[in-house]
Amino acid sequence: MTNMHPKTRRDVVKAIVAASVATSLPSSFAAEKKVRVAALFDGPITDKNWAQFGYDGLLQVKKNMGWDIAYTDRLTIDQYAEVLRNYAREGFDRVVGHSGGFMEPALEVASEFPNTQFIVINGQKTNSKNITSYIEDAYEQGYLMGALAALVTKTKKVAQVERARHGGRDKAAHARCNVPGREYGKLDRRKQGT
Repeated sequence: MTNMHPKTRRDVVKAIVAASVATSLPSSFAAEKKVRVAALFDGPITDKNWAQFGYDGLLQVKKNMGWDIAYTDRLTIDQYAEVLRNYAREGFDRVVGHSGGFMEPALEVASEFPNTQFIVINGQKTNSKNITSYIEDAYEQGYLMGALAALVTKTKKVAQVERARHGGRDKAAHARCNVPGREYGKLDRRKQGT
């Protein structure tokens, strides 16, 4: 994903966060009271990457919907469940975990707060009651990265650097989605002689 144009990726993530938050409760709910949304980020909101794009989406929710927002960034995995609980206890209507690593803690906490909607970006599960999750298609992103890398390489070699954990998923799990797409993208470029 780091090979995508930053503005394109930023806009996509902002739209995903805004749409996920805006559509997770009935429309009549917003008319009854001012909605409060909190977001949790594992990285700093100034990282010019995943966390910042999510934070920018949260700011759009405030600007476009007029909702109250709060956030906590730079969280470690052992803090996720307690911070989710704290926001729910404080009466936030929606609590967003901005990576797949928030999935299990959200499942753990959600049953304690049935009136709070938990949203997990890059989550893969739901409880069909008060957890909404969305996962991006890493296969398609990988394809585009592979095709682009094959087009620009001068050595006919391509590499990708990732952090040890990606969105709460281990590197191997992320690679199972991303790497095949990237390899097909490179192969398609080679078949076309580029």
